[in-house]
Amino acid sequence: MLTALPAVEVADLEEFARALAGPPFSPLGWSDLSEDQQGAFLMALTAVPSIEGYDIGRFLAELARTEPFAVVELLQSRVELYSHEQSAGYSPLPFAWHVSPPFRDHDDFTALLRQIRDWLAADPNSALRHYLGAKLFALVAGSYDARVVETIDEWLDHSDPVRIKVTAALVSKAPRTLIWDAEFVRRCLRAADRHGDAGLNRMRNALHSAVITGMRSGTPGQPTLRMSKNTRRLLSSPTDAPRPASRNSSTEISPNPPCAGYRMNRTTLLQTAATGNGRPLVPWG
Repeated sequence: MLTALPAVEVADLEEFARALAGPPFSPLGWSDLSEDQQGAFLMALTAVPSIEGYDIGRFLAELARTEPFAVVELLQSRVELYSHEQSAGYSPLPFAWHVSPPFRDHDDFTALLRQIRDWLAADPNSALRHYLGAKLFALVAGSYDARVVETIDEWLDHSDPVRIKVTAALVSKAPRTLIWDAEFVRRCLRAADRHGDAGLNRMRNALHSAVITGMRSGTPGQPTLRMSKNTRRLLSSPTDAPRPASRNSSTEISPNPPCAGYRMNRTTLLQTAATGNGRPLVPWG
């Protein structure tokens, strides 16, 4: 099998991946194949209906140690194939990693994230690519640490609406712990607001999606962390009509502000919030 083109059958590819696991699992590794064989195997992995199997997952994890871009490009190719054909029974991405590829250990980790981000921007009208691409970004990112957030932040201040659209897609698959950060939520909403109601609504929907579907974290038997009051306000404040403030809370937004033309709309949502101790945040601008 190693001297021929791999057949596009899951069982054959699992066996082939097992044979290429490298020491201590196998005497053979990726570097033992010719470039033609490597290319043929990656093409077969693109076409096979699923790459959920353990042996394929372990192979991809090992390949990511030396060629992380090849693994990301393979996954992008699977998303593109599904976006164009939408074949029944084809699962473009693994639901989760059996063996986590060490993307985060590479010096090129942020470059991998930017490659996915830029690839999404290259097809701004494909809702399916954006949905699956955001899942791919999350698979590669792992935990959303400062490096991942910085990659997202890079496009928040950009004037290109496509970049804000892509950023919203990436945020939609973020772990919910990121949405507990009121400052991050505020940055996202401010950036989206510059692109009108459509941009703001898209970002708010993305943030809500992250809250609902994002990965939970915590210790069994212990209370689950919740969003801060500021984050809840930013995500749930009405956009059309004012809401009366609570008489028992100094952190509620006043329904009778001194400024003329005040409305409890998206401008108010973005300009006005309060910290936990009731002090106003820095002014808008």
